[in-house]
Amino acid sequence: MTQQPLVLINAVGLTARLLAHAPRLNALAGDGWSRTLVEVVPAVTCSAQASLLTGQLPQGHGIVGNG
Repeated sequence: MTQQPLVLINAVGLTARLLAHAPRLNALAGDGWSRTLVEVVPAVTCSAQASLLTGQLPQGHGIVGNG
């Protein structure tokens, strides 16, 4: 089985409402290349990115703050 490439665009603060201001990203989303992400608590960059990469909540991966 051949793996398909994956592109992850990590645009902090980009919401579906703001996609109208990013026409190329909006086109990708319109073509089905968009998924929702449920935010994690604590809602800081490192915790959110670690959750995205591991598929675990902060209590599972241990990253609970920045720095």
